[in-house]
Amino acid sequence: MVSLSSLGKALAMQLRANEKAIMQAVQNQILQEILLSEQGVGDEQLAEKLGKDLQEIRFHLDELYRGGFLKLFTSRTVDDDFYFAESLTLRGCMVLQKKISLDDKGRTGSSSASQNNTYFNIYGGKNQIGGKHNTQNISINSTSEFADLISQLSELINNSSLLEDDKEEVVEAIQKLPELAMREQTPGVLERVQKRLTFVNNITKSAKELYETVRPLLIPLYAYWKIHFPE
Repeated sequence: MVSLSSLGKALAMQLRANEKAIMQAVQNQILQEILLSEQGVGDEQLAEKLGKDLQEIRFHLDELYRGGFLKLFTSRTVDDDFYFAESLTLRGCMVLQKKISLDDKGRTGSSSASQNNTYFNIYGGKNQIGGKHNTQNISINSTSEFADLISQLSELINNSSLLEDDKEEVVEAIQKLPELAMREQTPGVLERVQKRLTFVNNITKSAKELYETVRPLLIPLYAYWKIHFPE
């Protein structure tokens, strides 16, 4: 006769197995989307495409990064986070080819918040510009392209529905960035850059349509300092 205790344990094991299968199904979908994107994909784009909660997508991206299946850029602040999956690693490709499973984890940094162990293709990151379904390649591989991005952001702000005082302050914060990029990158300068980017991000949140356009443009700016001037 099977005891209630044994049945309970068997049921718990089955529930854990089902939960794991569901999680890995979502992670496989994420790997497929990254592969299809060719130039990387952001967390909000993944959440929209897969119909999942943003925090759930970020959890899976962290898990896949720790398993060594993808290259991930993250920028975390008190007010907001950015996640951008640049590409699959060889291990990620092998999962999709069914040569290994998601249980076969490799070794990476302990967290995707460790910027020394993350990557971001700032020379061709695919970001949404001018609406949900419009895309454009954003690159920062020269001084002129950096200036062009600053100019584009300033124009978006000036033509937005923000209050005039907010527009002035945000544009001033944005246009200060090229000057800061030319300075010696001391901790004080990096802190000023971080404060300006966070300020721009937070103010533009008040206008949803503007934020959806501006937020992807801020990602390569965060990445520019994280890659060229690591802490």
